Amino acid sequence: MKYYRIGILAVMMGAFAMPACAASTSFTLTPSMLQVARGEKFTMALAVNPQGERNYTVRTTLSYPPDLLQVSSFYFAGSWMPLNEPSYDAIDNTRGVLIKTAGYPHGFSDPTLFGTATFDARKAGIATIRMASGTIALDVMNQNSIAAPLPSVALVITDLPQVSAAQEALAVKANPTTPISGSSLSPFVQRSSSTVSSSSVFSSASSSALFAHIGSAATLPVSSSWRIVLFFLFLFVLFSAFRSTRRSSSS
Repeated sequence: MKYYRIGILAVMMGAFAMPACAASTSFTLTPSMLQVARGEKFTMALAVNPQGERNYTVRTTLSYPPDLLQVSSFYFAGSWMPLNEPSYDAIDNTRGVLIKTAGYPHGFSDPTLFGTATFDARKAGIATIRMASGTIALDVMNQNSIAAPLPSVALVITDLPQVSAAQEALAVKANPTTPISGSSLSPFVQRSSSTVSSSSVFSSASSSALFAHIGSAATLPVSSSWRIVLFFLFLFVLFSAFRSTRRSSSS
């Protein structure tokens, strides 16, 4: 393992002294567009596609705005063997640079996942994550086979954090809906009271209860014509009761 890493380092150093070959290897960053909230974490996948030409060693360099983003971790995929040497392995959140280098035993010629970077969204804004210069992919001849242009990702960071369904349920439980005010309930209360009052009038069978309701009705703010009608109705009831009493006494 140690000698293999030394070999990778020697290959990397020799790559810069050799002339460039025909470019064929491309890189992809996934997702290519993203929106997150401030304070959230998100992952970015880095993949290499040699376009059928066998590659052996890859160094990736990502740049990002350090005031908006911060790299918290990076994990290599599959059979990659990392090269943990200065200038080949670094996470610099002060300058906004991520550098990762690794070799692939026996090489690869198909699209291959290189690794996954995890970012923290520090504050709201629009950020761009770019695969920067210094990114190389070495073929069997120890030559850089990268084809331009290098990919980039547009990122929108919103100011308000996204709320999950569980958090919404807790918020509703902690702050229930404001009760309906008494003024909004008053029409229904008045209508209900009126219905109860009317049913009690018509369910009264005794003449004394009827007189009591007629007397209370006379105090309502009705027109003068209705007062006259109620007054004569009252006299008619008294007269009828008086006649019934006399008939009873005479018989």
